[in-house]
Amino acid sequence: MIPRMRVESELRARMGSFAAVALLGRRQIGKTTLARGIADRAPGGVFWISGARPIVDGWTTLTPT
Repeated sequence: MIPRMRVESELRARMGSFAAVALLGRRQIGKTTLARGIADRAPGGVFWISGARPIVDGWTTLTPT
């Protein structure tokens, strides 16, 4: 198991370096919980792109936060 703080700090570092960051992994391991926690504190907000959401006209739904 990878410690959550290490994953969170790595994700924050990459968000500061890249325009887009993907968080991928197996089901039910806390990806959404981690992403929401980081997004709540992200300056300037974030856009969610979820493969679980319905596809409209060939594009996944974007949800600004």
